[in-house]
Amino acid sequence: MKTPFDSAERLLARAFARVRDSTTLPPEGLPVYRILFGLYLLLFELPTFQWIAGTPDAFYSPPVFSLGSLFDGFPGRPVLVLVDVLLVVAVSAITLGVRARWAAFAFVGVFIYATTFKYSFGKVSHPLMTSVFLLCFSATNWGTRHALLPDPPVRHPEIGPALAGVFLCFGMLSAGIPKALGWVDFDLDTSGFLNWLYSGYYLFHRDQLLLPLAFHFPSGLLEIFDYIVVLFECSAFFWLLLGRKYWLGWLLVAASFHLGTTLFFNIHFLPHAVLYLGFASLPGAIQKTTRWRRPFWGLAVVAAIIHLILRLAGHPADFLLVPVELRPAAAPVHAAMFVWIVVLFILAWNVRHHAQTEKLTSKEEYRFD
Repeated sequence: MKTPFDSAERLLARAFARVRDSTTLPPEGLPVYRILFGLYLLLFELPTFQWIAGTPDAFYSPPVFSLGSLFDGFPGRPVLVLVDVLLVVAVSAITLGVRARWAAFAFVGVFIYATTFKYSFGKVSHPLMTSVFLLCFSATNWGTRHALLPDPPVRHPEIGPALAGVFLCFGMLSAGIPKALGWVDFDLDTSGFLNWLYSGYYLFHRDQLLLPLAFHFPSGLLEIFDYIVVLFECSAFFWLLLGRKYWLGWLLVAASFHLGTTLFFNIHFLPHAVLYLGFASLPGAIQKTTRWRRPFWGLAVVAAIIHLILRLAGHPADFLLVPVELRPAAAPVHAAMFVWIVVLFILAWNVRHHAQTEKLTSKEEYRFD
């Protein structure tokens, strides 16, 4: 006798099968993605926590349900320097393929420990998607090839990218629902985009690239933008469940959106760039050859050495190997523009390649029939 639980189980199984089909990549592409992920962290987003050192414990106000509640105050400088060094070592191991799975676990563990104190000032943010993707893709075979010390293979590598896709959609939904409640008001006198624009311009001095042109957008167009953004962020699950072709199309739209926010609002969303690449294939020649591996590894080693020297000297860098105190404020925006253009071309190639493959497959099936 069938029960409602049986129907729900079949529905969930079909949904997961669709998600798996939308996110599964050729196995030879995952090791390439691992190296690109590690290089991205080393060059663009390697966190540093030394700035917490010396903060008076009077400012220590951790959330109740956090690791911070187990401590009485902020850690000392030696502990924070050790944290910074461990993060560099873990990312280097991921990039070079030295037990990449365990290196990812170590990075996430140290990062969570350190962010406990970063968010113990009474304000909590949630830049956790990078760590989530590291955990998800550690459940794949991305560390079994192009690695100095390979990981043992796992039996079901398709689960990791599928979970990453689900988490990404949940993240987009958590951003889209609050916007839907505030931005979809059919009132031309209010604008969510203008809130981004004016607050960024006057509070954070964002005035780079094409931002001055955004002040001349007509109010009706801005209102349409508000609704398009809400629809885009709230519809991610729909496209993920629809199939790989549609999921790649949504990712292409997402990359275009982020390039637009970089150009016109100087909000770069750079951490999203490497996440989107987790669902994209690279040309087969890049995946199969090993000639590109040595220069990439060489770059990773040089970057890691520079990071270690700067962090041990007390002048850590978190972006393009430039110490935090010397980094130009506009550097992330300009770098993000080029990164998003590259990601956009890769995703556009994926959409075109998938369409061509699908067309050839349909022709072969027609001839067989």
